Amino acid sequence: MRRWDRWLITTAVVWGWLGVPLWGQSTAEVRGRVTDASHQPVVSAFVVVTSQDTSLMRAASTNDAGVFEFASLPIGTYELRVKADDFLPFEASNIRASIGQVVNLDIALGQKQGLSNSVRTGGVSMIEAGNVQLGVVMGALDVTQLPLKSRDAFDLLQLQPGVQGTLGADLFFGNDQPGVVSVDGGRSRSNSSNVNGGNAGDQMVNSPSIEPSPDSISEFRVLSHNYDAALGRNSGSVLNVITKSGGSAFHGGVYEFLRNNALNAKGYFDPATADFKQNDFGGTFGGAIRKDKTFFFSSYEGRRVRRGIASDPVIVPTPQERAGNFSSGAAFSGVLSSPTVAQTLINRSGCAAAVQARGGSAIAAGTAYAAVFPGNVIPPECFDPTAADLMNQFVPLGTTGSNIFRAVPNAKVRQDQVTFRADHNLTSQQQLGLYYYGNDGFDNEPFSRFAASGAALPGFGYDTRSRFQQLNLSDVWTITAKITNEARFVYYRQGQGKLLSPAHTNLVQDSCLVVPTNQCFSDPTNPSLGITPGYGTSYEGVPAIFLAGGFSIGNNPAGSFSQTGNVYQGLDTYSRIVGNHTLKFGTDFRNQRLHQFYIYNVNGSLDFAGGGPNDVGYMSLVPNYLLGLADAYVQGSANAVDVRSTQFDVFAQTPGSCGPTSRSTTGCAGSSTLHKPTPATVFRPSAQARPRQSTLA
Repeated sequence: MRRWDRWLITTAVVWGWLGVPLWGQSTAEVRGRVTDASHQPVVSAFVVVTSQDTSLMRAASTNDAGVFEFASLPIGTYELRVKADDFLPFEASNIRASIGQVVNLDIALGQKQGLSNSVRTGGVSMIEAGNVQLGVVMGALDVTQLPLKSRDAFDLLQLQPGVQGTLGADLFFGNDQPGVVSVDGGRSRSNSSNVNGGNAGDQMVNSPSIEPSPDSISEFRVLSHNYDAALGRNSGSVLNVITKSGGSAFHGGVYEFLRNNALNAKGYFDPATADFKQNDFGGTFGGAIRKDKTFFFSSYEGRRVRRGIASDPVIVPTPQERAGNFSSGAAFSGVLSSPTVAQTLINRSGCAAAVQARGGSAIAAGTAYAAVFPGNVIPPECFDPTAADLMNQFVPLGTTGSNIFRAVPNAKVRQDQVTFRADHNLTSQQQLGLYYYGNDGFDNEPFSRFAASGAALPGFGYDTRSRFQQLNLSDVWTITAKITNEARFVYYRQGQGKLLSPAHTNLVQDSCLVVPTNQCFSDPTNPSLGITPGYGTSYEGVPAIFLAGGFSIGNNPAGSFSQTGNVYQGLDTYSRIVGNHTLKFGTDFRNQRLHQFYIYNVNGSLDFAGGGPNDVGYMSLVPNYLLGLADAYVQGSANAVDVRSTQFDVFAQTPGSCGPTSRSTTGCAGSSTLHKPTPATVFRPSAQARPRQSTLA
């Protein structure tokens, strides 16, 4: 191990245990000022906050300015009590400490009169004047009661000004996820995602991958501007999610949400009403394992979705054109210029005889297609066998008019999610926590539109199988009334054995139904001229075929993925109150590993664009396709990448009082990242495209 590695790891461990705030901002702060009726500070007043759910208790006393502060409070609802000599006791309840917020309390105590021992309670002014961060907090009531058509809590992010969803954008991978948003026009991939203070972002495109069910969320917050130095890892917004914890009493519930197409209308151009059925079902259960000591909360949610996806209108060959009859259009204007193409046509069994029988000219280089195929009729004997086979298999007849095809095939989604959270009050000043999230998902889509590519006709969709997990351990310790330490270890794992993987796979040579294997995308006399990627049935399939202005079939040439990733994250918080200032120091140590296998266009792709030296010269490219006259062929390869990085971030921050009612915040942060990528291993097929006219077989 190099000296830099040893120094980095040693420093991270030392800083982590000495205490240095939490990047995920998973706690809150409660501050206040205690005065008498004449607005003079009350010194040495005893202040106690108690959680109304878990009975967790914190105590502090006011300083010379009458100010008290509770740092790193777990998210929740609290009761507050104030006692001071010669003053009536004060009590307030239902004080909500929300994620990343600073709650300011102005408390005026009444003096005792005679021997009266009554308790006076009053309203508390809760204005977040001690925090310059701009963001919106969504509580449990908002998450569960606001309309959510897909039961994706992150859809509520768009209720904040400046936040715009990116759903529906196919060009950039990952933009179809609920939590992927653009804040004030920024890139969606520049945002940070945290759940209970731990990393929750996908390593490939940095999109939110940990999304607890709405019924298990206590609250979440998205920060768009002026966030603290602790949150400076990325340049975009910061999303923080806090899940529910158990309480003193057992509580739970079960639910099911159903949506269907019973009242849906048919799309104007669609041949039928799109199928749709969505079932979201699950339950929650929580309570106390040991009264006032140990609490738990668990949840399960299942999702089953079947929805129709309307295809684009696709121009397909008419029945006459499928038989080679193009007499309805203008005469062929192209010239057969290549001797190789001419010889290929002659070698096709029965082609030359069929041309002669119809009165066509001899097949030879320099002959006009109109002379070879009089009347714009191409004998089926001259068809490229592979092209005809694929057309009969995968290119349907038109559904609208004579040559327009539309369909509404189904997509199928299955998800199962479990969460479990346990909190243990080791003492009244120290709390241990454990959180686990696991989600298994399967998504089958009828169209593969990754990178704005893929077949326009059904039958070449994709499958995605994924599993995301997070294990989160925490320790919040109030060492003294003025010193708080919060430590956290997070393990995040993403596993996607199939990511955008073709639903239709086979050996390239097995793509044909009638044509023999040794002749399907292959030359039986010289197999090296065929398409032989060598990746096996799990990764190969029908090569992509694109007709400009017409249909497209085959697996998406943009490729598919298989990947696994792990993130080991250690964080620690150290907060110390000095006078009117709260000094904060923090560190975030991450070891990130991502192994990815990218299968890029291994089957090859054939483009029929027209205008080439052997173009038939017709108003559509179907004659070119039937004759196997592709204009371009491109083939890629698979590559494996193993990337590892170690990141060490530190910051220091001191929000302090400039006066009785104002505060200022000063902070700085630094980051050091050590990347250890291993060389990518790449296999390139021996069969390469040649810079000349090509045919399918």
